[in-house]
Amino acid sequence: MGRRGYPAEFRRKVLDLVQAGRSVADMARDLDISTETIYA
Repeated sequence: MGRRGYPAEFRRKVLDLVQAGRSVADMARDLDISTETIYA
């Protein structure tokens, strides 16, 4: 069984928020995911 990952819509929304000025650390904390997940 492989990794499931996050849906494309979720990933796009996270990247859009980071580009809009939200910090990766804030996004990771708010969404309860690691910063490494966002960078990947």
